[in-house]
Amino acid sequence: MKVEYEEINVEKDLNSEKSIFKYYQKLIKLRHDNKILKDGSYTLLYPDDPNLFIYERELEWERWIVVANLSDQKQDLELMTSLPENTRILIQNSDRKDFSPELQPFESFIISY
Repeated sequence: MKVEYEEINVEKDLNSEKSIFKYYQKLIKLRHDNKILKDGSYTLLYPDDPNLFIYERELEWERWIVVANLSDQKQDLELMTSLPENTRILIQNSDRKDFSPELQPFESFIISY
């Protein structure tokens, strides 16, 4: 039987730049530093899709879209094909380099424009 705690443990996670702990620290900082996440209007997108949790926050001239693929399968998101040129990724749990419509299993990110 393989001993997984030697490879998957808190100490290793805390020392990794891609750790869940550091990702959540970044999310908390984003929430504290940006009024849009607290005060912006909330619109749920794709409410009938059981695999996707996507919503838009809007405050004054700024828009953010929070995207989460909740499934273990790739998903296509047509929304990604019609984003403005000034769109940027604020945070992500993957190595997304572009705005392709294909979401990886359990991929999540926040974009702004």
